[in-house]
Amino acid sequence: YISVTGVQTCALPIYGITADLGEASGSSFSSSGIYLAWNDQGDVINIRDSIAGVTLPTQIRSYSWSLADNGLIAYQGPDLNIYMYSSGQTTQITSGSLYQNLNPLTDGINTAFVVADQSCQNCTDRTNSLWLHTGGANIQLTQPIPAGNLTSISPKTDYLLNRGWVAFTKSPGGYQGVQVW
Repeated sequence: YISVTGVQTCALPIYGITADLGEASGSSFSSSGIYLAWNDQGDVINIRDSIAGVTLPTQIRSYSWSLADNGLIAYQGPDLNIYMYSSGQTTQITSGSLYQNLNPLTDGINTAFVVADQSCQNCTDRTNSLWLHTGGANIQLTQPIPAGNLTSISPKTDYLLNRGWVAFTKSPGGYQGVQVW
């Protein structure tokens, strides 16, 4: 478990021994499998392997990220593209200047993310859609919906991943409620 004190110091008890992980920034903590990840005071994502007892700073500065059981991190870069980081290697999985790629969520096999269309002159016309990266391709899961609509897309609310499977919500036609797919 993680304990956070008033000065935002992060500690992880491992086999009865508490490891001081240093100061953390904000509330960006995640644990999955044997891994723990958090943003430090310099906003860099750190990954802790609790079995090896090793903490690795990734040099990645992002507050929109997801940690998988295998230690893979999917994150939103400063250029609003989605990247995957594993064992010191970074792979870009999206590209495009007319789109913002947001809110990645990964299970270590697949990565889901939101694509926001920024090509509009009047941003009230902006749309969002849900996409899935399967390792070899990016697949659109939902048709674009108006971003201001009550059905805008949020991770862990509108989409979840587990062991290669994805569950997500979408409107079957129009914007009158949603179904789980």
